[in-house]
Amino acid sequence: MKTKSRQPLIIAGLYAISGVVWIYCSDRLLPLFAESPAALTTWSTVKGWLFIAATTLLLYLLIRRHTGKLLSVQEKLLGEQEQMKKAQAALSESEAQFRQMFTAHSAMLYLVDAETLSIVDANKSAQKFYGYTQAEFAALKLPELSMLPESRVRSIIEENTGIDACYYTITHYLSDGTPREVEIYSTPIRLKERRFFFNIVHDITERKHTEAALIASEENYRAIFEAVNDGIFIHDIETGRVIDINTKSCEMFGYSRKDFPRDTPELTSAPESRFSRGEAVSRMREAATGNPQLFEWKARHRNGSTFWLEINLKKVVISGMERLLAVVRDISARKAAEEALRESEARFRSLVESTTDWIWETDSLAVLTYSSPKVKSLLGFEPEEVVGLKPFDLATNEDRENITRLFNEAKACKNPFSQVESRFRKKDGSIVVLESSGVPIFDQNGNFAGFRGYERNITDRKHLEEQLLQAQKMEAVGQLAGGIAHDFNNILTAITGFVFILQMKLEDEELKNYVEQIRLSAERAAGLTDSLLAFSRKQIICLKSLNINEIILKTEKLLSRLIREDVEIRTDLCDEDLVILGDETKVEQIIINLATNARDAMPRGGILSIRTERCLVEQHQKTAQLAGKPAGYAHLSISDTGIGIDENVRERIFEPFFTTKEVGKGTGLGLSIVYGIVKQLNGYINIQSEARIGTSISIYLPLVQQEAEKAAFVQPPIPMEASGTLLVAEDDPDVRRFIKTVLEEFGYTIIEAEDGVDAVKKFKENSHIISMVIFDIIMPRKNGRDAFLEIRKLYPDVKAIFVSGYTGEFLTEEGILEEGLHFLPKPVVPWSLLEKVQEVLGTS
Repeated sequence: MKTKSRQPLIIAGLYAISGVVWIYCSDRLLPLFAESPAALTTWSTVKGWLFIAATTLLLYLLIRRHTGKLLSVQEKLLGEQEQMKKAQAALSESEAQFRQMFTAHSAMLYLVDAETLSIVDANKSAQKFYGYTQAEFAALKLPELSMLPESRVRSIIEENTGIDACYYTITHYLSDGTPREVEIYSTPIRLKERRFFFNIVHDITERKHTEAALIASEENYRAIFEAVNDGIFIHDIETGRVIDINTKSCEMFGYSRKDFPRDTPELTSAPESRFSRGEAVSRMREAATGNPQLFEWKARHRNGSTFWLEINLKKVVISGMERLLAVVRDISARKAAEEALRESEARFRSLVESTTDWIWETDSLAVLTYSSPKVKSLLGFEPEEVVGLKPFDLATNEDRENITRLFNEAKACKNPFSQVESRFRKKDGSIVVLESSGVPIFDQNGNFAGFRGYERNITDRKHLEEQLLQAQKMEAVGQLAGGIAHDFNNILTAITGFVFILQMKLEDEELKNYVEQIRLSAERAAGLTDSLLAFSRKQIICLKSLNINEIILKTEKLLSRLIREDVEIRTDLCDEDLVILGDETKVEQIIINLATNARDAMPRGGILSIRTERCLVEQHQKTAQLAGKPAGYAHLSISDTGIGIDENVRERIFEPFFTTKEVGKGTGLGLSIVYGIVKQLNGYINIQSEARIGTSISIYLPLVQQEAEKAAFVQPPIPMEASGTLLVAEDDPDVRRFIKTVLEEFGYTIIEAEDGVDAVKKFKENSHIISMVIFDIIMPRKNGRDAFLEIRKLYPDVKAIFVSGYTGEFLTEEGILEEGLHFLPKPVVPWSLLEKVQEVLGTS
């Protein structure tokens, strides 16, 4: 027993011994000093108090000494307790910090019992990664995470355990069964006399995948490197020597890998400086600075032949080393195709530049990407001025919307379009009519890429079409006018004829005045039909060679009386004679009508210009209506400085009865008569006018190589009474009755025929007494000419007069005038009829 534990026993023993000694001694000695029992009692009492005092003092001293020691020990115990509390607090804080660090660490951490391989604790990262809660982890063993037997797991740990730690990789399965590759650093530790493994886990699944992909990529790279159809060279960036080549490079140059030249600049063709060694080295040095090079090169094959390459040279990093990568492609076939393409393009360009059409090409947004040079002559723009525009940007405002719509429809359907007519404005502001055609173009993938087409100038053709349309319209109106004139002339023939007879028989002067008014009205009506026939070109005119300058000089005197004083007449006549084949009266009528119109167009005065010149087609190619016609023309132009004519009016200006004048101030026949006369003289008429600027009318009449005939005045003979039998063939009964009455009044005997067939029949029946036949040209069943020809076959000397109120064209086509036969136009004036009859009979 230790000393400190025996101290109480020693103190108790000493106290007991001292007490026994005191009691024993006092009990033995007191009786010796006590004289009496009372004294003995007193001394016994004193002895008791002394014993008490001594024992008390002794106990006090013993207790005091022991209490001091106890207090000292207590102080030490208290100090030790305080230190223990501090140590416990530090330990608790350290454990809290460790727990916090363990729990919150981003790495996956857990403790594994080394004996049982049970998972004692796992932090939040491990719980999140594996998908288990803390409680679920506490129920798991390490082998359960890998789904391997415990013996296999212990074997893996033992195989990978080093001096201080264990490192190994293994496949763990998450709570949902997903496999993940993990890397485990396991450190053995001892806690509470127990051994644990402190595991730090890293998910290396992605890294493993990356490593696998890298391996696969390297394998793919090598496979591609060898399988690619281009030659590939890898060069040392410092020396330029070849480090690696693919199979295609060997095939391309005719070498094997073993004997392939490592100095590639030597693989060039002969001495051309463009393909020299120095140029190759310069290219490689430039690429080594980081400036990629793409160029064409002529290389030399092992057999000495040369071929074309396209080389793409750039600096790359391979396995951490800077290299030069050269991708080489054999372009010999492409170069041959390019040469063929250049030749084809040259032919195409020659064709495009030689055609009169404007060839163009657009992209998918309808923006011009190409323009042939012909746009210059067609619209006045340089090709580069129109590239970037849309074709219809050059169209007039009126046509732009229409052509844009048609173009967009074609674009939406990817269909071609053709013969789209529209007006374009030239650079100088003038207008041309173009005909557009185009086809869609597609790229290599079949996607719509734009349109390719052309513009054709059809301005002249449109003018010709408009003139043809106008001529057809005029022809239709002319036929109507001619038909009306025919029927009207028959009526007027009867009216004027019977008026003539009535005047001869009337004696009452007042009645004669009334009849005279009827005659004057009939003459006015005859003048109207004459104008209609002039427009429809159905008049018979007497053509002879005329100097148009002389006619203008004669007419100028008359014009001075027709034109107001505030209108100045200016003439500019050609110095040489301009001889045409025409009718003087009709040419005068042209000048007078045009001058009168010009006067009316200048209500506030102005200048009337009359000009003539000799015109050659070569000098006037812009006059499309003269193209391909005889070269020589007399050009007569009559211009004014009046109010002008707008476009809508110009389209109808030559129509009969069309006028812009107020009611009662014009018949609308002036210009239609001019049009008809010009056409009858085989000429052409053109009008140019701008509002508030003036009008110019140009007339082109064919020149003839003859001298102008001099006019001669012939006094008509006075009709005399005569005798004889005449056959009158007329289908209109009123006209037939008039002719019969007039001729019978002057002593002739008349046989009537209703038509051509009836005329032939009655002539045959009365041929022995008939002196002459009067034929209406247009009759049912058989016309007058055919009836005449049939009679003339039997009676060659037959005399005849032809009358008609319809067509002079028929007479010229059928050769009546050319044969010298006699003709009277309707309405037939009685006096003229008698003169013609006496003239024909007098020539027998």
